[in-house]
Amino acid sequence: MKKLFLTAISMFLMTTANISAQEFSADMETNSSLMQETGKIYHKNSDISRTEMMGIITIMKRPKIYQIFDDTKKYYISDINEVKKNNPIANMDITDFKTWATHNNMKKIGNEKIEDFSCDIFEGNVKFEESQPPVHMKVWYSDKLNYALKTVMVLPDPAGTISNLAKNIKTGKQPDSLFELPAGYTMAKSMEEAMGIPDMSSLMQGAPAGIMETGNMPSMDDINSMQKKGGQSIPTPEEREKMIKKMQEMMKQMQQQQQQ
Repeated sequence: MKKLFLTAISMFLMTTANISAQEFSADMETNSSLMQETGKIYHKNSDISRTEMMGIITIMKRPKIYQIFDDTKKYYISDINEVKKNNPIANMDITDFKTWATHNNMKKIGNEKIEDFSCDIFEGNVKFEESQPPVHMKVWYSDKLNYALKTVMVLPDPAGTISNLAKNIKTGKQPDSLFELPAGYTMAKSMEEAMGIPDMSSLMQGAPAGIMETGNMPSMDDINSMQKKGGQSIPTPEEREKMIKKMQEMMKQMQQQQQQ
């Protein structure tokens, strides 16, 4: 369920342009009953793009995906081919939208302009995961940019309708520097490390014997001991507040689904 909630954002980010399409930049706007987010996209070609959304800079240099966090000065690298194996959302990595739309029985129902770009509108029910019902989708696809400039998806409650829209679209060559890792950043071993969230598995390596079996919550002395043995310092109240805020901003939609 929580995977499907993220599908709308993934659809917008991963519907890629043809290698010969125009380079462009645009503002991004995502809306649903649970969130309203704005960001940026810089698109070079089907292999290289950059998005800035929900506090994360994501650079795709196919097949590698670099997720960059300014607060921690760290980045995490994943491989789209590996992610696809266990994640139905990643299987939306679309390099040829019209072939994908035909394969998923989406029908062209009309044409409409978004800013100066004529878009064919496709609609249909798309099955992303066998254990979940189909997702109703409408996509506004620009042949000139070979890119989906707008998507509307209807997901199960509480997510409901989610829309993604490109605005203030500007064509033109995108600087190569946008698609390079910033100087002074270091590679993290996990997404949690890159985000600045403590690695709970390493903390629990120092847990007192029997604490996991009893199901009792560790005391503050236990936590202090675990952190020292795990080689991690105890977060200050300010650091904890910062981590909580970041997690809320980036993962609130997933938390909503987990409460169902």
